[in-house]
Amino acid sequence: MEMNIGIYEHASTYSKDHDGEQISDRRLWTAVLLQALEDWRSTSVWRQMEAERFLFQSQKDFATVCRGAGLDADSVLSKLHRMKRVALKPPTIQFQRVA
Repeated sequence: MEMNIGIYEHASTYSKDHDGEQISDRRLWTAVLLQALEDWRSTSVWRQMEAERFLFQSQKDFATVCRGAGLDADSVLSKLHRMKRVALKPPTIQFQRVA
């Protein structure tokens, strides 16, 4: 499952137009969000559950982190829900006929 929600692209665009302190703050919040995403994909069930709770159930905290990273929380959440649906789909198995 690829994690393409535009975090890196947004961070590089943002850094061109802002001062060092703002960039440092954004990097910190971006790191928090990326850690949550890594935990969500972890093999540790506990880390997955904690990340799931943060990403999908703690709306205020999640919005604060996204805002700090310079991202729109609703947009990020929408992409995460899409990724979650794709990950939960059972794989499609195709059989080929043998001649």
